[in-house]
Amino acid sequence: MNFLYSHSQPQEISSRVGLDLRSIKMTERLLGKLRSHSEFNCFPQNSTSLLIQLGLMSLVIKQGTVKDYRGSLNVLLSKTLSARDQLNSIGVYVSFADTLPESFDGYPWFYSLDWKDVEKLYESIVAHTYPKLATLGNLWRPLIIQLSLQHHPNFSDDEIMFAATAISPMALTRNRLRSPKNNWVDINWNTLQSLLATFSLGTPAEGFVSMSTHKKNLPGIARLITQAIWLTGMRPIETINCTVIDRRNNKAFIESYGILDQSFKLTNRSGDGGKLIDNGLHNFIKKGATFDYTLDQRKYLTLKIYSAKTTNSSSKINKHRLMRLDRINHNHLQILLLTSCLRWLLLSQSEYRHLTKICNQLLGKASLEIIPNLKYPITLYYLRHAFINDARRSLPVTEVGVLAGHTSKRTLYHYGGKYIRYSKKAKIRPWFPTPDAHAVKQLKQHWNRSIGG
Repeated sequence: MNFLYSHSQPQEISSRVGLDLRSIKMTERLLGKLRSHSEFNCFPQNSTSLLIQLGLMSLVIKQGTVKDYRGSLNVLLSKTLSARDQLNSIGVYVSFADTLPESFDGYPWFYSLDWKDVEKLYESIVAHTYPKLATLGNLWRPLIIQLSLQHHPNFSDDEIMFAATAISPMALTRNRLRSPKNNWVDINWNTLQSLLATFSLGTPAEGFVSMSTHKKNLPGIARLITQAIWLTGMRPIETINCTVIDRRNNKAFIESYGILDQSFKLTNRSGDGGKLIDNGLHNFIKKGATFDYTLDQRKYLTLKIYSAKTTNSSSKINKHRLMRLDRINHNHLQILLLTSCLRWLLLSQSEYRHLTKICNQLLGKASLEIIPNLKYPITLYYLRHAFINDARRSLPVTEVGVLAGHTSKRTLYHYGGKYIRYSKKAKIRPWFPTPDAHAVKQLKQHWNRSIGG
């Protein structure tokens, strides 16, 4: 006896199909782009148009993104066809719409495809690799432009292509995207100190005490965070989630060698706690001033940063990244040691935002006064971008990727606008942290696999 599953029973059918979330979402986006194209110049919505849409997109966006769209559609079609065959073998007959999840955000024309249309579309997708899609796109490009000019006679060819592929909605509004900010002006240590000199009085230690006791944002804390980001290229949020460790025992350096009294972490943020914290910092500065000369431990020190982008980025980004502090000078080491104590403040989200707002205001005001012809005020992220751009001129790209917490070449090459070639002779800064060798090896393998695929 044959049974017919209706679309009112999606969960049972979709469980047999086993579609992954990525394939579903990418296909939904592709269908959405075809709909936008249809609204733009009355382009038809059907299986043939879907293939043409991929061809046009191959002329506008990155090759890897086109491959993702093609691959996701390929997976969705192949799995639905496979599920149909399995169900047919046991006497269960379903439509194409029945095999799609109930949550699938499709369109009537796509749901209404019969199995012959699905098979033809699948065969076409398999046959049209990326080079063939590009050829198809070049074939249809003049026809699409001619069709679009009937509806939008004032549009340029580039604007038509962006609108037709739904890459940039700005083309439809006739607005121009503002050119990206030049956030990579060279900022050396002396220039940075000139900026900090315009701040009100307050040492990094005093600013830290103020944050610990009364949550006041003295300029001292801005000095601390600003210098730490310039030295390491950390994201601002990462300055409150890092620690300096000793690689020999994998323990926090400050606690291991008693540079900061344990009572420092346990005191309250008001009353006598302020005195205890003040005393703890006094001991920190006093011991830190002599520690470097009594024990040569710098070659064992590593900055452990808990990466800010681990839940919404590449799976290849670890939860933390390591920077070896070989050859770091004594004053810079003190800055990073004190920065590693910021994690003890347990700042709330609103407190952190207020802190970075103060830092950016102080930096921005100082930069416009000190640096001539500066188009945009300097911010904390400005310093991170400057670090990455300097590193790209002095270090191999994989090492820069590990230091910055990036695994995407496209993201890394974006910094600085134009790619500045790595040169062993370049000496932009006297010191850069050394990336973890194992992480560099992993990133090389990841990129090699990406190129090979």
